[in-house]
Amino acid sequence: MKENELKIIGIAGGGQLAQMMISPAKKLGKHIYVLDPNDNCSASKACHKLIKGDFDNAQDLSRFSEIVDVLTFDIEKVNFECLQELESQNTVIRPQASVMGIIQDKFVQKKSLQKMGFPVGRFSDINDIGDLDYTFPLIWKARRGGYDGMGVVKISSQAQLSSLNTCPGYIEAMVDLDKELAIMVARDIFGNVETLPVTEIFMDKDTNALKLCKAPAQIESEIKARIESIAKSLVEKLEYVGVLGIEFFLTAEGEILINELSPRPHNSGHFTIEACSVSQFEQHIRAVSGLNVLPCKLLFNSVCFNVFASEYQSKTNEIIKLLNSKSSEMIFKHDYLKRGDNRAGRKIGHVTVLGDTLEIAEKIANRLINEFS
Repeated sequence: MKENELKIIGIAGGGQLAQMMISPAKKLGKHIYVLDPNDNCSASKACHKLIKGDFDNAQDLSRFSEIVDVLTFDIEKVNFECLQELESQNTVIRPQASVMGIIQDKFVQKKSLQKMGFPVGRFSDINDIGDLDYTFPLIWKARRGGYDGMGVVKISSQAQLSSLNTCPGYIEAMVDLDKELAIMVARDIFGNVETLPVTEIFMDKDTNALKLCKAPAQIESEIKARIESIAKSLVEKLEYVGVLGIEFFLTAEGEILINELSPRPHNSGHFTIEACSVSQFEQHIRAVSGLNVLPCKLLFNSVCFNVFASEYQSKTNEIIKLLNSKSSEMIFKHDYLKRGDNRAGRKIGHVTVLGDTLEIAEKIANRLINEFS
């Protein structure tokens, strides 16, 4: 093992992101330990060791950190004060505790991005809205804990806004959107930075959850270059180690605005497993374990869509069977191994369709989406 290279990678959270980190980790000779309260979490069957515990509990997190070489994340909801304390005791945490502190609170995240000079839309604390020139509709976002569309509410009136005053949230102005875009960017301990292909993302209008993404994004080269430049500059300013997911708004006027950050692999980068020369998951494992990140090349056009549980368990069971059915060499189905209490709308898998052209991939994906609905 090289001097800077770490072998036992501890992941706080055992969901599908941890699950998809395991295969590249094993190929690189790494061991994956997972901390999760669920014995049957997505990563439980394939990880080297599952430690039952709460990643938001300081005692559980501290004990877990003692048996791993480096601590990284499947989820943002990790005890920040404990991370700070562990880092002060020389525990290796990647991305570092300070970054997690910024990203965990979306209002702090927005203020930090603005302070660093990165482009963001108009936003304010919910208590300051009267001092600013806002017009309805607005977007209310929970400061902590929002995911898969939860914690995002479109506000149409002052009365509706007032009803949310007891919740820790903040306000964003509506953006005149042309496209929503995303990029995964990886930075290693040596300072090398590699971006993965820019993808166009499509959100479900009812749930605000990510529905599908297309790669490469159909955008002008100047927009692509601008996004890559922002991504590289951001991880360098943060001295970030690992993979960072960045969602962007492309406005009707051609302006690029950062929407949100994810300090880990992200749904918008799942296509990289099959469509690219190196996946977001391998890049993350390489970076946090002390290896160099690799240049990433898009090998195939792709459409990647999420698969959700139905309100009926019998239908959900049929969907899971479909996820595990045989398919062609250009269609890749991923089962997140979530069983039992699958609430309607819970993300239980994804499908990536490759094509020589984006149009071919889209045509096949649209047919498959109907089958999984």
